Amino acid sequence: MHARRSIAMAVLLGTAVLILLASSSFGRGDAPAPAVDRKLHPQSSRVTAAAAKGAVVRYLESDATQIGPGASDGYSFTCPKKAPRAVAGYGGSAQAANAGDIVIADTTPFSKGRRWSVGVKNLSDQPRQFYVGVVCVG
Repeated sequence: MHARRSIAMAVLLGTAVLILLASSSFGRGDAPAPAVDRKLHPQSSRVTAAAAKGAVVRYLESDATQIGPGASDGYSFTCPKKAPRAVAGYGGSAQAANAGDIVIADTTPFSKGRRWSVGVKNLSDQPRQFYVGVVCVG
């Protein structure tokens, strides 16, 4: 029984990594960012069935947020009950033209893997827009 769980978890984590790699290649448009109220606004509409039976992958993502020159910022996310394990954090510039100006400064799991914190840093001398997110599996 323990071996079956280990295999299922390995398949689940491998699938999450593949989904993360595939989703990072889609890019983001240069559409104007919506008004930001600095509240976490997870977009959980992207739900994908993973290879393991009954497994679900959810992406929680912040709205585009402005960050000052040389400043750091970020968010913490709590995974939902249907996908309670945080497996990866991601983020970057909300404008494709400014890719590389915003870098991940830290990405850390906590609360027994249910929560994940993602921090970014603006390397440019101008204000920039960023987004961060987390991948949750269950």
